[in-house]
Amino acid sequence: MKTIFLSIFLFLGIISYSQNNSSAYFNPKIDNIEKAYKYYLANKIYIFYGTQYKLHLIVKNGEKYYDLKFTADNPDNNYELQDITVLKNKELRLLFDIDSYVNQSISFDSEFYKKNAIKTTTGLPTYFSYNTPAKKRYGEYFLTVGISPVPMRKEVYNFLGLLLLDMIKK
Repeated sequence: MKTIFLSIFLFLGIISYSQNNSSAYFNPKIDNIEKAYKYYLANKIYIFYGTQYKLHLIVKNGEKYYDLKFTADNPDNNYELQDITVLKNKELRLLFDIDSYVNQSISFDSEFYKKNAIKTTTGLPTYFSYNTPAKKRYGEYFLTVGISPVPMRKEVYNFLGLLLLDMIKK
């Protein structure tokens, strides 16, 4: 019984953290990466997706897609680049289709979830953003790893989840 109570308490704590602190946590770290890679990201469309431990920066450069994987050994540290790979997957077309996303900042208390009630939410806090060459974050989401409904196409959400789990063939 104590285990069930503790699990519920931890789950609610994660949700509370995600809702209240995600923007304050993720935005400075994302800004640091954008600043460090500003010449590489210039005039490109790119996507950030990850947790406080692992972050993917997926960049479309012409007809090629690059995945820059960053990690942090604990949430208090900045991300460090660990790997760069070329991605080849049919879902990449949808990943960079702007119509795959809801264009707004989304958290649990956003307009999207007022209209689409949350059915399931679980896991670590996540960050997602679709970034245009004009430095506009088209969709910026502060959610959890597992959530339903999602503010993007299911195929894209599934692809990002597999990428986070290192299950995408490169």
